Amino acid sequence: MADRWRKRIEAANVMARLLKHYAGELDPPMDQGQINIGLRLLDKVMPSLKSVDVSGRIEHTHMTRLELEGRLVAMGRDPNEVWQSLEKRHTIQGLTNGSDKASDSESTAHDTQAIDNAEESDAA
Repeated sequence: MADRWRKRIEAANVMARLLKHYAGELDPPMDQGQINIGLRLLDKVMPSLKSVDVSGRIEHTHMTRLELEGRLVAMGRDPNEVWQSLEKRHTIQGLTNGSDKASDSESTAHDTQAIDNAEESDAA
């Protein structure tokens, strides 16, 4: 049997024993030294989740209207109300800027702000 499989089996046995101790199923229960040794053995053969660092940014720039509406419904929002709010904001923005449509980055920022404002008004 390969050494790595042997270590995995031993770790599974140690983990099962620690879990039984935690559940109060062992008679006599493990002492503190046995618990510490078992935990150290598990640290050697199993990765520690504390050392995992996940970072990054997820951008959803190419979602269809159907996908966006699905997310709005999942948030408890009525998609028609949100779209109307966004259209109204763009109309007002176009009138104040003296143009029919604002730049893409500005409209995206306003769209996000409109959704945030709608969520805040619902929470109140």
